[in-house]
Amino acid sequence: MKHRLNRIVFMLILAAGAAARAADGDGYDLRPIWTEGQVSRYRITQTELTVQQIQGMTEPAESVVELGGEVTWQIIKTPGPGQSGGTARMTLDKLTMKITDPSGTKLEVDGRGSDPATEGLRTWINAITGAPLEVSVGPDGTIGHVSGFKAIQDKAGPAGEKLDESYFQEIAMDLAVLVGGPAGAKPGAKWSEQHDGSHRMGIIHFDSTYNLTGVEKIAGIDVAMINRNSKMTFEPDMSDVPANAPPIKVRTVKATQSSQIMFDTTRHEVVGSNGDQTLELEISLTLGGRTLVRTNKEVTSTQVLRISEE
Repeated sequence: MKHRLNRIVFMLILAAGAAARAADGDGYDLRPIWTEGQVSRYRITQTELTVQQIQGMTEPAESVVELGGEVTWQIIKTPGPGQSGGTARMTLDKLTMKITDPSGTKLEVDGRGSDPATEGLRTWINAITGAPLEVSVGPDGTIGHVSGFKAIQDKAGPAGEKLDESYFQEIAMDLAVLVGGPAGAKPGAKWSEQHDGSHRMGIIHFDSTYNLTGVEKIAGIDVAMINRNSKMTFEPDMSDVPANAPPIKVRTVKATQSSQIMFDTTRHEVVGSNGDQTLELEISLTLGGRTLVRTNKEVTSTQVLRISEE
């Protein structure tokens, strides 16, 4: 219930931002200008609905994965007073996973317990939580090198292979940082950014456009309201497909992402964000002159909310 209330509050604040006032003077600096020792904690909630179906053979099968976690973001190094960028220590403090399979069976895992059925998930959760990572952030907010993830990979078991640098770069990008935010931005300012994201079936190329829609004073601070819309291009990973395997084709049916971001112009960090992403793929396999088509649709909703700051 608390997560739902947080989202409602967040969306109300965004609605209030529609009546934002104009920026004064030279505008607002949206770059990551931080102070060493600055600490923020964030709550992340994510729901992913997956719908799979073999066309003409099966009914749609739905599964849901809900993630809830808290992350600490601490600035440990900056280029100097008034300069942007630096190095942050990112630690996933806790994580809970709730899974509903196509039969309606529910499972909840938080790293504790001894049920053999959840051993793999517990190993993964215990590897990823409580393990500090150092994240390099460029002057424009671009996420650079992440160190410390290899130790997590080693602890995570078979699933650790997917916990690569790209995985943690994406988590960092969704926290305190506003990528590409300019100095002197005024309502109406736009900028673009491109990056690649990991996916269990390949790579997603993101081409994003940001739009500063306004600035609203909330609890005494100026909060920038930013919309982000992304064009997504999916590139399947066929490296594990044997050379003599039947022909496989992957077609992207739908790929969209949109987000709303609130940025604290005093601490130069994100206050909260709300994002929705849809990726629908059609996988065709030709065998013995017959083509089987499977559709895979993923609808993901993610909310990030700053819950404390020092």
